Amino acid sequence: MKVVEIYVERLKSYGDYSNRKIGLRAVLDEGEDVKEVYLKLARECETLLDIQDIEARKELVEWHIREYEERKKELEKIREEFNQIRQELESELGVLARELEKIEKLAEEKQVKLSEKIVEKLRSIRRALAPSYYDP
Repeated sequence: MKVVEIYVERLKSYGDYSNRKIGLRAVLDEGEDVKEVYLKLARECETLLDIQDIEARKELVEWHIREYEERKKELEKIREEFNQIRQELESELGVLARELEKIEKLAEEKQVKLSEKIVEKLRSIRRALAPSYYDP
C-alpha cells in the first residue's frame, strides 16, 4: 500500500464547554516517512490550538484592561468631584464658624440678648466645626 496523503485532526475541549477543532493535511513526497510526517502534523495541530487559546486569552485580558481603565477614569472623576465638594464644604464650615464667633462676641458684649445656655451651645457648635474635629 502506498500512502500519498495524511490528514491529522485535533479537538480541544475547554472548561466552558466549548470545543475547538483543527485539521491539517499533508501530501507525502517520494520517500517521506509516514510516521514522521504524522507526528509533525500532530504537533502542528496542537501548536495551532495552543496559539488560538493564547490569542483568546489575550483578547480577554485586553478586554478586562479596557474595562478597568474605564472604571479607573470614572473613579478619578468621582474623586475629583469629592475633593471639590470637600473643599467647598470646608470653606463654608469656616464661614459658619466665623459667624458663630461673631454672634458669641455680640452676646458677650451684651449687644445681642441670648441666654448663657444658647451662648454655650454656640461655643460647642463652633468648637465642633474647628478643623481638628473633622477630616478634610
